[in-house]
Amino acid sequence: MVSYGVSMIMDCTHPDGGYPGGPRDPNLLQLHKDHSSYYNWEGHEKMEIRIDERAHQLGDWNLTKKQILLVNASRLGGLSIIQLSQIDHPLITDNTNRWRSETNSLSFNIQIGEMTPTLFDVYEILTLVVDGAPVTYRPINDYREYIESQLGEVPLEATMLTRYLQFFEDTEQASGYAWGVASLAYLYRSLEKSCTFKCRHFSGSTTLMQSAME
Repeated sequence: MVSYGVSMIMDCTHPDGGYPGGPRDPNLLQLHKDHSSYYNWEGHEKMEIRIDERAHQLGDWNLTKKQILLVNASRLGGLSIIQLSQIDHPLITDNTNRWRSETNSLSFNIQIGEMTPTLFDVYEILTLVVDGAPVTYRPINDYREYIESQLGEVPLEATMLTRYLQFFEDTEQASGYAWGVASLAYLYRSLEKSCTFKCRHFSGSTTLMQSAME
């Protein structure tokens, strides 16, 4: 296995133009030089990716009735009934290597052609709403002060990224967010990173990836 170094420089260009094992016209896939396949063609094997999946922890939540009402009011309650399966690491890894950021699709060298998870998949698999206000993040200058203002105290152990608290300041407003769109966009962004040779982790929804590809 050849590890990746930032100083590695490769010039995998085809004598007739384009890339060996890839398109002859480099304008078709302009991000190909960062893609895993670009290095694999020259014998440089990508290290195994790490999958950051936390969906299995949903079953460990011990919520009060009041808390359950608040989760349902934000239209995220459907996540609690998802039937979680074991992560298929080879499938996720293979699909990340097939991802093409130029087209936001998985490329298969068979009759299937190209495939991609859609908003319909998000709605059907994750039961998240796909219409509503965009989920946008605003910068927070003082996290400690913000957490204390929202929770009344600063927990000794943080169980989530504190910047996400801002989306639940108002339960009524939270119910109007297009959570499904944010989930799909986050998956696309994660695939865009993990398909490159340098990136060694995947943090999108494996539940969505595995179910959509079955």
